[in-house]
Amino acid sequence: MSTNKKLPVKPDKINLELLSRAKLFLDHSHSHATSNSTLDRMVAIHGMDNAIEFLLKIIARHLDFESVQNQQLPDDLAGMAGVINKFLTDHYNYRLSYLEEIKILRKVRNLVQHGASDPAPEMERFVSFTSRFFIKTVENIFGIESNELKISQLIKDPTVKKHLSSAEKYFQSENYLKSIVASRDAFENALFVKKKNDRIRLDPSPILTNTKKDDSVFSQYFYRNIATLIEINNLGIDYTKFNRYKELVDHIPSRYNATSWGHAVMQRPWENEDALFIYSFASNYIYKWQSQELEPLYELGSEFHDYEIQESIAGIKLLEDSHAYSYFDERQEIQIFYVDAKTKEALSKLEEGKVYKYHSNHLKKGVLESEFNYNILLHKLLYNLETNNPPRWEIILKYSIVPLTWHRKEYRSNKIIKETASLNDSSTDELVKIDKIGKKTAQKIISYRNKKGKFKSGDDVKKVEGLSYKQIDELLKYTRI
Repeated sequence: MSTNKKLPVKPDKINLELLSRAKLFLDHSHSHATSNSTLDRMVAIHGMDNAIEFLLKIIARHLDFESVQNQQLPDDLAGMAGVINKFLTDHYNYRLSYLEEIKILRKVRNLVQHGASDPAPEMERFVSFTSRFFIKTVENIFGIESNELKISQLIKDPTVKKHLSSAEKYFQSENYLKSIVASRDAFENALFVKKKNDRIRLDPSPILTNTKKDDSVFSQYFYRNIATLIEINNLGIDYTKFNRYKELVDHIPSRYNATSWGHAVMQRPWENEDALFIYSFASNYIYKWQSQELEPLYELGSEFHDYEIQESIAGIKLLEDSHAYSYFDERQEIQIFYVDAKTKEALSKLEEGKVYKYHSNHLKKGVLESEFNYNILLHKLLYNLETNNPPRWEIILKYSIVPLTWHRKEYRSNKIIKETASLNDSSTDELVKIDKIGKKTAQKIISYRNKKGKFKSGDDVKKVEGLSYKQIDELLKYTRI
């Protein structure tokens, strides 16, 4: 009693991922089949058998077999293939291929499993049939070409896609360590993109910068762990699996890391199960996060991309788009940057308690529109590795602006049209333009200057009579001498 249901039916994201894993598993078993080793051939037969069983279960899940038929799948492979074939014939007018071969594959696998038989005479036959069965079934039932069944091909981000594709290639060639490294790199880059501007990631920064010098290492370690726990919970990451992921990647040798210290030494060879776990863990969350992305509320206009900011601290140039976030209060500021290894090394040489120059240019279509220069007193500098490949570091700077060093210039046609008022040189009208500074206050500033001479420090500003706290703060922050 065939119905009018039609194949193929496109898979949902879960079944698509399962199919990709089944393909990876089948390819891995085929790589063992070409070996001259009896043990490898035994592993190959088990792998091909498991891959076909896995594919049949995915078909059942995909077409909701148990709900429609109100029955469970048989445990044996031949029985499973038989009932799924009948289901497909009755409801979709489609028959599975190679049913007899599937039965023989299970018989041979049982001989290998229970009798330790060498399946050498059957290897070429089974590699050929399992490959053709997989390709035909996936195309006819799921509407997908077999060579598309790599999770990496579903990923949009080019850096993440490249690393995940490498992990798949290394896994198939049985280079398990390099597969683990590539899977880690894919996961780290996807995680970085996911959490880069997440407030849960950024909000702990003020707490980290408030740790005291004598307990900073322990306090930072504690707060970072708390922040990590909140992050993984917020991102829907299974805590137990995350711990195993961390346990494995912490054993990656230093030659594959952005730092040459801190890894544990693996006390045994890297195994298939290690690489498959890391790959499955990474690909699962990478694909999950991608599928959860929401469309932006609005598209930024093309003019948004016309603007560029060039920043430097103590003459150290920061890459464009490295600036992630800023915190401000009345006295201090916290800036968060993401930088490469070279910039990190330069910034890490800055010393807390010293004064450095901050400079930034703001350009539109390559033409300078404004320029900022001021001195900062560095209070805290922290850095944390975000990704190993490419090496990317989070830099947290806590500082205060040195009073009376703020100097902003605005340009038109490469000529200065406006700049920050100078307490020692500006007129009354120029001082009035400063926020919260009225004409009477401006006159008081000039009167003090005429009587006492030029301003030399913030203490001189505080001596001007009649200034409110907010006015003093505004003058110290946003004027110059």
